[in-house]
Amino acid sequence: MSASIDFPHRVDALRGDVQWVNTSVERLRAATFLDGRETFWSASRVEALADRPAPDAATPGMIFHVGFCGSTLLARLLDRPGAALVLKEPQALADLASQAPQLGEARLGEVLGWAMPHLAAVASQEEACVIKPSNWIN
Repeated sequence: MSASIDFPHRVDALRGDVQWVNTSVERLRAATFLDGRETFWSASRVEALADRPAPDAATPGMIFHVGFCGSTLLARLLDRPGAALVLKEPQALADLASQAPQLGEARLGEVLGWAMPHLAAVASQEEACVIKPSNWIN
């Protein structure tokens, strides 16, 4: 089992809060979706968004899709330790999509600029990070 990592699970940009969950890369890979339908963490805590500046991380690749098109299978096929880590439907992005109308374009861009590097930073230096966002609200 790899080292424990903090993963931004829920983001409430209206309040300025983020729920960090304690997990591992193996648990992220094993989860069908990272939207809370299954528990992939051992503990969680809420912090202010401003408490952690965005890390220096490579821009993740994206898998944009429509529902029920095989995108989860594609995500599983692309996910290979040492090559690519695919994050399947992180709830943080669905949260931001649902808050977008209230946030406005500038604030949404700012918070996405914070969230995307935090999500991408969970991949190792040797791996590309790819994100398959949910299509339900996005």
